[in-house]
Amino acid sequence: MSWARRLEEAYLAGELPPRARQAWERLAWALDVEPWELGGTLARLGLPQAGWILEVARVGWRRGLTPPGAGVLAQEGLVDLETRRLTKKGWAVLGLLEELYRYAEAVGR
Repeated sequence: MSWARRLEEAYLAGELPPRARQAWERLAWALDVEPWELGGTLARLGLPQAGWILEVARVGWRRGLTPPGAGVLAQEGLVDLETRRLTKKGWAVLGLLEELYRYAEAVGR
């Protein structure tokens, strides 16, 4: 089970500490979904497993070498396929994913 799935279960059970709960809810807001729908949305986008695409988009990728899954992220407004970079929304989502991952690692989830 992925760390995101475990965090989702903890969120739904009301077991996330306030800071992690706030990060979960901010991520849901950034992706324009309800917090209880966030797990499904992350799965549909291939995140966090495909979070490497967001990492690549931090610096961009070479023309003609679009990473697999980047199109789905572009439809969500996280990646600009023309500039091959993260959008402002993409930067926000990446930061929140990193915050949640650090929390999950700290508590061993």
